[in-house]
Amino acid sequence: MHILMTDMTSPGAGQAAGDLAAAGYDVHSCRDYDEDAPCSVLEGRPCPLEEFPVSVAVHVTSIPGRETHPTARPGNETTVGELSGAGALCAIRRHIPLVLAGDTGSSMLAPWATAVDSGGSLASTVVGVVRSPLAEHSRISTAVLHHELLRLAAQGRATGDTAQARVEVQRNGSALDTQIWPGQPLGKAEGEALAVHVAQSVREYDPWARTIDVRIHSPIDKPVDITAPISP
Repeated sequence: MHILMTDMTSPGAGQAAGDLAAAGYDVHSCRDYDEDAPCSVLEGRPCPLEEFPVSVAVHVTSIPGRETHPTARPGNETTVGELSGAGALCAIRRHIPLVLAGDTGSSMLAPWATAVDSGGSLASTVVGVVRSPLAEHSRISTAVLHHELLRLAAQGRATGDTAQARVEVQRNGSALDTQIWPGQPLGKAEGEALAVHVAQSVREYDPWARTIDVRIHSPIDKPVDITAPISP
C-alpha cells in the first residue's frame, strides 16, 4: 500500500513515516528534507499523487510556533505545520482519505479528515481507513442507485423497493472498487444499466481515480456478477 506523508521533516512526522515504512508500507512525501518549498513539483520533481497509486494521506500536525522547519533560513522561520499543509489540501481535493496525527487539536484540517489518530497505532488507523468505504462516494452513488431503481420500477423492470439497496466505494490505490447491492432480483440488462449509471456518478464526483471497477450483486437464481472498469 502506498501512503502519502505530507511532510517528513519534523521529528513527529519523521517518526510516523519510519513506523509506517517499518510496517511494510511504501511511504512517499510531498517534500524532501533539504527543500524549502512545501511541494515537490515546485522543486522540479513529480507529484507523488500522480506518480504512485496512493491509498491514503497522513498529516502529522504540530502546535503552531513549536517546531520551526530545520532548513528554514534566517528571517524566514516558517513553521513546519504551515509548510506541510499544502500536501494535505491536495489529497483532500482529490478525495483521498486523510488521517491526522500529532497535535490534532490545533489542525484546521480536522473537518476534512477521514480519521484522527489519538496516539495509538498509526498503522492500525491507516489500515482501518483504507478498509472502510468512502463515505461521500458511497452516499452519492447510493442516491443514484435508488433513482435508477425507481426509474426501472416505472418501466416494470424492478420492484421499486430501495430499502436494502446500497453502494459501497472503496479506494484501492488509484482505483475505486464499487460494490452494488440492489436488494432485489434483477436481470442482466438491468444490472448492467445500473452499473453504468453508478460508475458515471462516481466518475463525476472523483475525476482523479484512474479506474472505477463496478460489481453488482443481485439475489437471483444465478447471481449476476458484472465487472465494468471505467477509465477516465
